[in-house]
Amino acid sequence: MATLPSAPNQLSGRAVRALKPGLPYFKAFAEAMKRPWSVDDPEGVISIVVAENKLGAPLVHERLLQCRPPPNDVLFYTKDMNGYQRLRKAISGLMSRTFMKGLEVDPDHLTVLAGAGAILDNLMWCIGAPGEGVLIPRPYYPAFDNDLQIRCGMEPIPFDLCGAQGESVSHQLDKAAADAASRGSPVKVLLLTNPNNPLSTIYTRDTLLEALRWCLANRVHVVSDEIYAMSVWGEDAPHFESMESIARAEAQLMPDGEALIQDLVHVVFGLSKDFCASGLRFGCLHSRNPSLNKAVFNLSYFCMCSGHTQSLLTELLEDTEWVDSFLQESSKRLRQAFQLLSGALKEANIPFVQAYSAMFCWVDMRGALLARRKGRNLPDWDTVKSTWEEEQELWSDLVYKHKVLVTPGEACHAAEPGFFRLCWACVPDKALPEAVMRMSAAFHP
Repeated sequence: MATLPSAPNQLSGRAVRALKPGLPYFKAFAEAMKRPWSVDDPEGVISIVVAENKLGAPLVHERLLQCRPPPNDVLFYTKDMNGYQRLRKAISGLMSRTFMKGLEVDPDHLTVLAGAGAILDNLMWCIGAPGEGVLIPRPYYPAFDNDLQIRCGMEPIPFDLCGAQGESVSHQLDKAAADAASRGSPVKVLLLTNPNNPLSTIYTRDTLLEALRWCLANRVHVVSDEIYAMSVWGEDAPHFESMESIARAEAQLMPDGEALIQDLVHVVFGLSKDFCASGLRFGCLHSRNPSLNKAVFNLSYFCMCSGHTQSLLTELLEDTEWVDSFLQESSKRLRQAFQLLSGALKEANIPFVQAYSAMFCWVDMRGALLARRKGRNLPDWDTVKSTWEEEQELWSDLVYKHKVLVTPGEACHAAEPGFFRLCWACVPDKALPEAVMRMSAAFHP
């Protein structure tokens, strides 16, 4: 009798992939949560690694408490597996007033599921196949690797977008696609996050337009993750424009543009970040591809947003006066928190990327890597490039010695070692200067 290949505890090959943690630093996060920093426990770990906005959460919670009790209907199945019609109408109104301002958004082009992660997973399942490539500009959100591979089996392809001197966007995309094809992963999707995670910057219209034209010419899907679109808080921030808005304007300028854009352009967003509600598990897909929407409708059964949550969010979003007031106050709180953090970083002489949106700060700690080399009297300490192993050692010291948990650049596919992501809206303001002080200690090993 032939010997059958074994799998851990008789799991499928798909499940074996899921045995690996979704994030490489998840264990450190779980340990940090055993004793988190607080005013009452200033010796705890300052965890600024979770992409959550807690600054305006009390305002959202207060408004939810004012909502009417959900009707009995939320206890039962609904014909609208893709989201209650009334909720999708409220969302379409929100989009037309905010990040897709001026566009007519059809509620029938929207699908509501249990979080943006569920949206992305089902979307990729519908437009890609195992082994096909997804181009993602680096650095990028660390969980994308898990989101794309865990069930869909697609291959994330990190590449530099607008990062190389003198290279056009289309040339960079050509190179990345050729590299992916040479590794057996023909490119099927371009995945953009705008505003960006982890940089908190905004892509220019010219960059997005050139990327869109390349995708249309090559029949590649464009997935624009705009989950931070309503968190553009910088007073001098560049103008944010949704990929859907750019695409509709472009459709009129090219043959078959409208048909191609309907088939290939998709926007993912949700309320987790902009409305401080990651625990409510609400994500939304905007697509005008009728076959895709029909397929996702079928899949919606497996990951619907609960009826209770949809009922509460419908009332919340229909209160346009409250929504507009909240978004204004949220921007103010985000701006003030970043100013506090950036001021502390400047005082500590730690370089960082100027943020205008979202809730991240991309800090440059290559100087700390060099200081550690110099302290060890390593040969050519100031001329030889640092390694990922050295970044891992520095990160470990930050976490376990200095008690500040940040996202390592390697997890974000940074171009070189020494960069770290700070998620500064998930902790109280008072923790930010203390976090910087702890990080600055790493420059003096």
